[in-house]
Amino acid sequence: MRDTHEGFAVVRNPWARVVSRYTYHFKSRGHLNEDAAPSRKGLEAFLETRHEFMDRPFFWHRAIHNWYPQIDYVLDENRKLAATCLRSEHLGQDLTSYLGAHDIRSVNKSTKAGFDWKELYTPKTLQLIADIYAQDIEFFGFDFDTPAQKNILQNMPKDQS
Repeated sequence: MRDTHEGFAVVRNPWARVVSRYTYHFKSRGHLNEDAAPSRKGLEAFLETRHEFMDRPFFWHRAIHNWYPQIDYVLDENRKLAATCLRSEHLGQDLTSYLGAHDIRSVNKSTKAGFDWKELYTPKTLQLIADIYAQDIEFFGFDFDTPAQKNILQNMPKDQS
């Protein structure tokens, strides 16, 4: 199928991705009320759950407990990039460029977090994510507060995008 169809994927900064999963977990457990909010301590506890779920086979589809690196989804069996990668942080712009469409806007109606996700990290948890997702960080050129910089639509040769 890959011989006849071109695939694309959306990649996201690993630190932002983990906080998104943590807040989704937090909301899905009914914790968000007037007196509760995601916290550094809560994020650290969430990160410890990785030991239970990290190496489970076929857990790639789990919204909350998926600890697989993103490159597992975009590299083929020869470890070559098999999809055009768009950035979650600039999805409207990247989709517009990739599809050749105009004025694609986000329709995500979820509530805003109400906090800066970067503030949930401590030096310890920041390094933990760097260690867990070292392959993604290297391959896509992520930094703590930046979208992918490498192996994405914006810097692929025109004959590959």
